[in-house]
Order: sequence, then C-alpha cells, then structure tokens
Amino acid sequence: MNENKKRVFVLGAGASKHATRNLDIPIPLAREFFQSKYVNSLWNNNHLKNYCFYNTSLNKFIQGFFNVKSKRNFSDKKYFTEINSNINIEEVYSFLEFIEQGDYYFNDEILLVNKAKRELLEFLFSVLENYHHEPFDTTLYKNISNSLTENDTVITYNWDCIIESILKEKLIGKEFINNTHNLLIPPQSNNNTDFGDYAFNNYHKPYFLKLHGSINWYNCKNRSCVRHSIPAVFDIDGDMGDGWTCDYCGSFLNLMIIPPHAHKSYRTNRVFSLQAKVASNKLQNADEIIIIGYSFPDFDFEANSLFRRAIIEYQDLEWYKDSKKIIIVNPEVKNPYYIDKISNLFSLNNNDKKKVLKTFENIDDFNNEYNWK
Repeated sequence: MNENKKRVFVLGAGASKHATRNLDIPIPLAREFFQSKYVNSLWNNNHLKNYCFYNTSLNKFIQGFFNVKSKRNFSDKKYFTEINSNINIEEVYSFLEFIEQGDYYFNDEILLVNKAKRELLEFLFSVLENYHHEPFDTTLYKNISNSLTENDTVITYNWDCIIESILKEKLIGKEFINNTHNLLIPPQSNNNTDFGDYAFNNYHKPYFLKLHGSINWYNCKNRSCVRHSIPAVFDIDGDMGDGWTCDYCGSFLNLMIIPPHAHKSYRTNRVFSLQAKVASNKLQNADEIIIIGYSFPDFDFEANSLFRRAIIEYQDLEWYKDSKKIIIVNPEVKNPYYIDKISNLFSLNNNDKKKVLKTFENIDDFNNEYNWK
C-alpha cells in the first residue's frame, strides 16, 4: 500500500453486526431492537415488576401506535416480555419527537412522551454498553488498525465502542483517539503563537470521528453551561452511565448522541458540527473511501450530503470530479436500487462506475481481498 495514500474508512451498523455475529446476542440493527432477546436480556430493570420492559411507557407507545403485540411472561425472578417486532427504532423516536413538538390532548401526555423518550435512550445505552468487553470478531478492526497511517481517517456512525477497544491497543490508534479527544475537549491554551501553523497541523491530523456520538460521551442538559458543548468523555473500561452530574453547574448529564430520528442534524451541537466539517474535508481529500456496512439511509440527509460533496470539486464555477477509489462493502451491492443510490450520491456514470467503484458482498471477502499492506 502506498503510505502517501489518503484513505477514509466509514463504518456503519453492518460492521458492528458482523463483528458480533457469533455472540448469542449480536448488536442489533435498527429494526431488531424490539425483539424478545434484546428487551429481556438487555433492559436493565426486568428484575423489578413495575420497571420491567413490559410496564414501560415505551412499550405502551409501540403497542398503541405501531400495532406491536407484546405479552407478559412473568416468572418468579424475572419479568419477561414476549415481543417480536421489526419496527425501526428510528421511527419510534421520530414519532415521540413529533408528539412532543405538537399539541398535547391531555395533561399527562407530555409526561408519558418524555418518559418514553428517556426509556428509549436508556434502552439503547443498556443494549450497547458492554459489547466492547465481549469476545467479538476483531478481524476487520484489527486489519484497519494495523494498516493505519497518518494520512488515514476513521469515521463511524455507530454509538458502540467496540472499535475503540482495538484502536487503543496500538500507538497510532491511540493518536487517532487523542486527536478526536482534542476536538471534543479543546486544550484551554497552547504555546503556539502562530495560529496558522496550529490550525494547519490540526487540519492534517488523523482523526477517529463518531458522527452520531457515542455511549461514553455525556453533556450537560443545561444549554447555558460550558459542559453542554464540551462533553465529558468516560473511559470505556470504567463506569459509564446515567446519573452523573455536571462538574461545572451540577445539572444532570445526558447521553451525547444524535438520537435515532428522521431529522438528524449535525447543527445540534458544536461537537457534531465540528466533526462533520472535519469529515467533509477528509472525504473530499481522500484518494480512497472504504464504506463498510453502511446503508445510506434515504432520510439521513446531512450524512448523504457529506458523501455527495466528496467527489465533486469546483474551480471558478467549473465542476470536475476528483480521481478517487470508492469501495463499498455491503450485501446490498447485488441490489440495482442500492447501486443506483450510490451512483447518484457520488455522481457516477457508467464509465465512472467501472473506473471508480469496487464492491464486496460481505466483510469476509473484503478482509481477504483488500490490500492491507
């Protein structure tokens, strides 16, 4: 591999699913959260009758508004729920947002909606928090980590922390994580009086970007507090979770993710906006973009805009295409609709596709055939 080549690895939910596929309970995709094995094994309060998943406001909402059938299955020690739904967690959160921003038909509805939203985020956290301690398949992430150079970037849309557990094993991986830490929590001061040099160096650093946030990032619920835009980042091997209070103002800390809803926006916070700008720059300047297990959701408009911007440049209002390689790893590459979607996003005509686009149907083939050296 040419060490001067600039690569961007983009990881979607399919990458995490692949890494955990051999576990008894692999990481769920968006349409798998509301299934019995997840709500019974990973909802933390199933030992308490009044707080088990069946008795949550969240379950009541998906039963009432999404026609999801669930059934009590209480035992002596656990209060289980029989449920097998393919409803997308994004649809559920988007619906709760819609109600919250609209009119309420009775006084208690706002309390129920707020409680259901909080329960959904608690559930998401409880599902994802411990996978980096599980014996997942490390092949893909070790291949990426072992091949990284200073010219590379790693972008993930996943909230879990399994790739961090691999990156932190190597010096260059730690550098990627530390550089991103300085984006999240800027140094209070630096000794470099030439901001041009300082900015140039930051511009060209390698980064590990989590564009939708992370289950170990927390920010203050108080929007006027400095901790609202400068998050607390918890060690993934330490104690993560709700209940911590802000060290600046004493308010509660919130899980800092872009929630799973149709109107995701990087403009919600300084951290997400800054990461998106860095990601856009890295994608535009990349020689090779490797996209693994990402489905390009139709309604994730801002994410799609990053990719649409990646291959087209303009000089004096004359448009031209950068010469770069795009590698897609996804079972959907056999689907003409999926390929058309990619072609549209990257403005690829038939000749471009032959020269620019390379596809792999699964991660195992990619691991075996990609030139990692």
